[in-house]
Amino acid sequence: METLYLIIFFIFGSIMGSFYHVIATRLSKGKSIITPASHCEKCNHQLKWYELIPIISYIIQGGKCRHCKEKLPLSYLLMEICTGILFAVATVFYGLTYTCECPSELVGIDRFSNGLNNSLDTSIVGDTTCLAEEGVNSTTGSRVGHQISTVFID
Repeated sequence: METLYLIIFFIFGSIMGSFYHVIATRLSKGKSIITPASHCEKCNHQLKWYELIPIISYIIQGGKCRHCKEKLPLSYLLMEICTGILFAVATVFYGLTYTCECPSELVGIDRFSNGLNNSLDTSIVGDTTCLAEEGVNSTTGSRVGHQISTVFID
């Protein structure tokens, strides 16, 4: 099962890497990141969906535009591979958990006290357990941020 997660996060990371590269390339040239759609820089051929699949389409097309045969920068491929690897490595180090700041009013979960000057909220949805923690600043007595941690249970 862990191998499947690594593959999924590698694929997601590759997709994000492709997007990051488009953003970096277009912003450095003063262009919009929204329009026009992805296209060849030389012939302006608008790319089809199957020409946009990270890593795979680059390899299948031989690193060239299908329309005009212009060589594509290797940085596209490298960015997709590196970002995919980084997402997979992050999954190995951090597992399938995440933490974010969120007001407990938005969480909609039951509250109980853990006796440590904090209160914990828990919610179980399917195979996921959510914990929301609300701390109290011991100096001022004021409430501090809410933290939600989600743990995936096998």
